[in-house]
Amino acid sequence: WLAQSFILLAHNYEKQNDYFQAIHTLKSVIENYSVKDDGIISEAQGYLKELETKDNSKVNKASEK
Repeated sequence: WLAQSFILLAHNYEKQNDYFQAIHTLKSVIENYSVKDDGIISEAQGYLKELETKDNSKVNKASEK
């Protein structure tokens, strides 16, 4: 449950447009969660990839201005 709570926390950070914290929270789950086969790590990895894509598009839009 604890790891799932951190994934939820990452969602909250995203809603606050704090992509840095969201990304690093997910990386922490991926690096430190010990159970490898219950889907938590794959969920965190998928969401991390999604956030990194969103974060990169925001950076690109900001640099175009």
